[in-house]
Amino acid sequence: MQTLKELIASNPDDLTTELKRAFRPLTPHIAIDGNELDALTILVNLTDKTDDQKDLLDRAKCKQKLRDEKWWASCINCVNYRQSHNPKFPDIRSEGVIRTQALGELPSFLLSSSKIPPYHWSYSHDSKYVNKSAFLTNEFCWDGEISCLGELLKDADHPLWNTLKKLGCSQKTCKAMAKQLADITLTTINVTLAPNYLTQISLPDSDTSYISLSPVASLSMQSHFHQRLQDENRHSAITRFSRTTNMGVTAMTCGGAFRMLKSGAKFSSPPHHRLNSKRSWLTSEHVQSLKQYQRLNKSLIPENSRIALRRKYKIELQNMVRSWFAMQDHTLDSNILIQHLNHDLSYLGATKRFAYDPAMTKLFTELLKRELSNSINNGEQHTNGSFLVLPNIRVCGATALSSPVTVGIPSLTAFFGFVHAFERNINRTTSSFRVESFAICVHQLHVEKRGLTAEFVEKGDGTISAPATRDDWQCDVVFSLILNTNFAQHIDQDTLVTSLPKRLARGSAKIAIDDFKHINSFSTLETAIESLPIEAGRWLSLYAQSNNNLSDLLAAMTEDHQLMASCVGYHLLEEPKDKPNSLRGYKHAIAECIIGLINSITFSSETDPNTIFWSLKNYQNYLVVQPRSINDETTDKSSL
Repeated sequence: MQTLKELIASNPDDLTTELKRAFRPLTPHIAIDGNELDALTILVNLTDKTDDQKDLLDRAKCKQKLRDEKWWASCINCVNYRQSHNPKFPDIRSEGVIRTQALGELPSFLLSSSKIPPYHWSYSHDSKYVNKSAFLTNEFCWDGEISCLGELLKDADHPLWNTLKKLGCSQKTCKAMAKQLADITLTTINVTLAPNYLTQISLPDSDTSYISLSPVASLSMQSHFHQRLQDENRHSAITRFSRTTNMGVTAMTCGGAFRMLKSGAKFSSPPHHRLNSKRSWLTSEHVQSLKQYQRLNKSLIPENSRIALRRKYKIELQNMVRSWFAMQDHTLDSNILIQHLNHDLSYLGATKRFAYDPAMTKLFTELLKRELSNSINNGEQHTNGSFLVLPNIRVCGATALSSPVTVGIPSLTAFFGFVHAFERNINRTTSSFRVESFAICVHQLHVEKRGLTAEFVEKGDGTISAPATRDDWQCDVVFSLILNTNFAQHIDQDTLVTSLPKRLARGSAKIAIDDFKHINSFSTLETAIESLPIEAGRWLSLYAQSNNNLSDLLAAMTEDHQLMASCVGYHLLEEPKDKPNSLRGYKHAIAECIIGLINSITFSSETDPNTIFWSLKNYQNYLVVQPRSINDETTDKSSL
């Protein structure tokens, strides 16, 4: 940690700029021990307008301010708006005061501000007072403790009051200001839900009830990520915001250019599975039955025995055709299916002599038509199993800002919201339908910056002004869902298609008409996976190793390029409670995003299905979308 004495002694080319940076957020804290007079002089002079900050070590200007009661009142008022979480990010129209820490702890594989030191809190309220806030809210290190004058000077007997007296502050002012500071609580949440522009989302907290959450940005997390990513170009993305002084001191410090963690996983080339069941329909017993059936007419045996053997072999071949048919598109014509079957047989050395044989083709046609008839009569098509496939969902313009510190794939909570909305829509006609968990296969992902264009507008006083704009990271994604449901009865295709939500993560979502025929239900996961029409892609799983800070995330992402950081849940900052104007009247709580590492994998016969099936879990202090493979006992212990 650099000391103020060392910084001044180094005599940099632009001392004023270096001193400003030393006491701002987004930079490591500076130690002021042994140089308290200069440190407090700098903090006092930082309250000047930027153009007037020529000499921050000017004692005369410092003394003049310390004897100004109006100046003191403005500075103390800024302490009321020292924030741990910024309600004005990303929408500067939002208002409120949040000065608190997240409730409880998280498991080792999840990351929030609860795992990093509670520093780099800063002022955010009114752009008029961002400079005035420097005196009492800017942080530094003194006597081994990181804090700000707004907290230290609550004690009227604190040694730094003596330093201020040496600089010109009166004894009367010291006592009065210490009393006012002591009345300002260290932690508080004072946010009204209306009129306000704070986002509200709803998530189920049980089978029958919901809660409303307002996600806000942790200033500690933003500073932690911004500092650590300065030398990490590969995994860093810059998101720019205008009107930074309206957003707060942290945004003003970086000029609105926040560094965020960006992931670069590839989905469009590798196959999403390596299952061998495309040949499992043809066993050695099936090949032997084919040979015996073909030789049957040439065998010198009694006719009754011939009929009995023909019946036996047809039953075995019927099982072979049934296994093959389970992996096909059931909407195709029988003649087309016969062509596909002959094609598959011709590619295998043991069966190529049976392919396109007129007698065998006649037999295959008979057996296949029987399967088609059974499929229709039994209502197998579309929903006759516990794994419902929703293929090739195309989303355009979805937000890639999954959290205030990550850019890339949409948040897992957005995918859960899509699935939950689908379930609620189905429940309008089928109340017993439930989605117990869901698997996501991403086929394509494209992330790019699509910022808004500022349109100049005329204000009420006749001046021309452009509205605040920000970079908008968006993504286009193609993915398929496999829903593990409790329902094995027939649901017609029209109901399934009309129940699909139209939005995901603020983007438009749809399935092409040509892909409606692939909406189907299967009794086994393997057949459901193999039914997906696009072979390229990867399944999303959770990286369950320890992630206690950004360095852990970067180390894992450097080792495995298929890892992606995204929001997987919300860490509560307060207990949910009834509030006026909460969404749909649900209990409401302020929360921050939980960051997790998403692993994209290829499914194989050795893969544990529980690692790719996600569901929402509710705990006392947080909500998280996690795979079934995560041990609930481990998570519960971590939340105590």
